[in-house]
Amino acid sequence: MPIHRSLTLHEFVESIDHELIERYFSSKFPNAELPPRIIMNIDAVEAFLADPRNAEAKGLIEQDFRKINDICEKGKNLLVRAYKRFGIQRDDRLTP
Repeated sequence: MPIHRSLTLHEFVESIDHELIERYFSSKFPNAELPPRIIMNIDAVEAFLADPRNAEAKGLIEQDFRKINDICEKGKNLLVRAYKRFGIQRDDRLTP
């Protein structure tokens, strides 16, 4: 299994659109008691993951997060090729 060093959960939560990540939590865990506006605060996310009642959810979230991280690390070359193929401008200074 690859080592996931480049993207942390904190960075991910801070960078993703809040509405999108709330929709993720709501659809993935429809019966969970999520704090209101959970994703607006990394402390709330970490508290949710630390709660033993959410052990199964924590495993699913970590699995999804690792998949996203793998795509971020290994998928950039595919995006670069697609940008070139369709003549889309990109900023090469951006990180994966």
